[in-house]
Amino acid sequence: MGKLRSHKKFGTLGFFISLSGFTSPVKTEIKLANADGLLLVPISKKELMVLANSKMSTLEWLESLIGTMH
Repeated sequence: MGKLRSHKKFGTLGFFISLSGFTSPVKTEIKLANADGLLLVPISKKELMVLANSKMSTLEWLESLIGTMH
């Protein structure tokens, strides 16, 4: 991609994966981080099963997860 022409922050995207789900404190911390301009996406076993059992592409699936966060 070449050298970056700007040193501006473009954004941060992160995925947290937990087969056993997330505790309320973790969910709260993710919401707070997202309010601070980060985009942290929690992925549980339920969401992984949706991907495995659907005809969606991985990109469509990720977009659907991100869309449900707002």
